[in-house]
Amino acid sequence: MYEDEYAYVQQYFNGRPWRDVTLQGLWDEYPGPPDACLTFMSSEGFCYFLPAYLSIFVLNPNAADVVGDAAVSSLIPTRIDELTFWQRQRFQQFNGEQRDVIVQFLQYVYTYYADDYAHHDMQSALEYWIQ
Repeated sequence: MYEDEYAYVQQYFNGRPWRDVTLQGLWDEYPGPPDACLTFMSSEGFCYFLPAYLSIFVLNPNAADVVGDAAVSSLIPTRIDELTFWQRQRFQQFNGEQRDVIVQFLQYVYTYYADDYAHHDMQSALEYWIQ
């Protein structure tokens, strides 16, 4: 099953500019579940396409649904030991300016959608990204 997701990500995102990734496109054209995409990207792909997901959330917070949830969840540091190395590889791809944007995004979510993300440790995520 996971092999399919990697193939879907490769097929859909390869050569596509991040600005061309839209909520409607993910729902209509992506062959798998659109909330799984970020998980199955390489570290470089994750860094490159994350702005599309952040934009989708900010521009369509109610319609983004699981795609928006995936953007938020992808930025929450894991507490699962087996995933920390994988996640650290992804997170260290971001430069200072990109980290600042991530902090602003998480602050936006924490300020306006805290109830929707109460099950996430948003405070810890903010602390992680601010450091």
